Amino acid sequence: MSEISQRIRMLRQKYNISIDDLANKIGKNRATIYRYENGDIENMPTSILKPLAEALHTTPEYLMGWDVNRANKIDIVPLSKIKITVLGTVACGKPIYAEEHLECYVDTIGNIKPDFALWAKGDSMIDARIYDGDLVFIKKQEIVENGEIAVVLVNDEVTLKKVFYEPNKNRIMLMPANKNYQPFIYEGEELNNIHILGKAIAFQSNL
Repeated sequence: MSEISQRIRMLRQKYNISIDDLANKIGKNRATIYRYENGDIENMPTSILKPLAEALHTTPEYLMGWDVNRANKIDIVPLSKIKITVLGTVACGKPIYAEEHLECYVDTIGNIKPDFALWAKGDSMIDARIYDGDLVFIKKQEIVENGEIAVVLVNDEVTLKKVFYEPNKNRIMLMPANKNYQPFIYEGEELNNIHILGKAIAFQSNL
């Protein structure tokens, strides 16, 4: 039995949820729940993760066994006198058109070396303490660890999300940090249009 199946069964039993009740909550039949709990998760659609996690009082990250402890934690940081370029706006919600342009320079942290910064727009990352109007500092890199927050170019649009790879399914998931939003899922040839621009390493919030 896979670890995912074990987590599903353990949580269902922990919260005293019957197989029929769980099936009803996620819009599936009881045979589907039996398959998931007995290790048949290869064809489990990613779209079921969010409702399944909510029904089991957990998160998609926990169900899938993604090492969320390795995800970068972004903190409010003090300012020093290093200048950093603010290029524009990044979507914390639906991706927005990417048009790189210089807006201004701001003072930033001295012990972290970001390459650029972007203004956050939207509320899809509020559980990571990133709010609309916050300034997010980015370190340029093309690869991040599972669960880390990154600026991602999707076709000609940019978004700020947690990144999760599923190489065995040739798929990548961009996960919001807000339970009211669904993840963005790309697979197969769609991956040719997905490019990680950098990792979010800090942010500045208005108090």
